[in-house]
Amino acid sequence: MLENGDFNMPHAHGGAYWSAVFYVRTDPGSGGELLLHDPRRPMNEMYAPQLRFRPSGGEMLVNLAPEPGMLVMMPGWLIHSVKRWDGEGRRISVALNLSAPQDDD
Repeated sequence: MLENGDFNMPHAHGGAYWSAVFYVRTDPGSGGELLLHDPRRPMNEMYAPQLRFRPSGGEMLVNLAPEPGMLVMMPGWLIHSVKRWDGEGRRISVALNLSAPQDDD
């Protein structure tokens, strides 16, 4: 849950194969976008500056404005953050991590 002035610093979810966030409530305000930090661009610029991944166009950041009912899934290693949100009310989201079951053998 984010309230007025809250944000999340860049982070990844170690040990998870997939991470997800489901947006339950997004009250009006400014900011609060989910940023996905694509680590592939520096590699491309170093080794193949003409190469671009599709459909991203080679951006380093994907900026997603949350809406109620939106589900975003990403690899657990993908660094992501949330911009500062300024508004009345709250923004409620549910985050989860998916991993493979551990073999007890």
